[in-house]
Amino acid sequence: MSVLIISHAWVIQNMVEQICLTCGYLAIAVRTVQEAEARLVQHGYEVVTLIVIDSSVLGEGGADLQLEASRLLQNRIGPYSDRPIVFLGTVLQKYAILAAYPTPVPFMTMPFSPHDLMQTVQPFLLESS
Repeated sequence: MSVLIISHAWVIQNMVEQICLTCGYLAIAVRTVQEAEARLVQHGYEVVTLIVIDSSVLGEGGADLQLEASRLLQNRIGPYSDRPIVFLGTVLQKYAILAAYPTPVPFMTMPFSPHDLMQTVQPFLLESS
């Protein structure tokens, strides 16, 4: 099983990938939601255990971010609505996403330490084992 990482930033991709490896999971790192969809069609949806999204790929804030986050959460990426999603981003992005979706979603506010990120994603990885 793998963790899907969607982020423009190599630093975030690398940090999440290292944490996944520590927990015994591989990572699939992509830069956009569209690239994630294409990669999952190619490799199969069943390979993904958890999705970690850098909120900046959806927008910097405001109505655009709310619309994209709402669309993503309602449709998920592909046909797997049971996969958990952890968002990473700024405080403003957090409030935009929470306002766009009626159910609370896991969100890590930047900056965060690798330890904090591991504590957030590890329960999702252990739950799926």
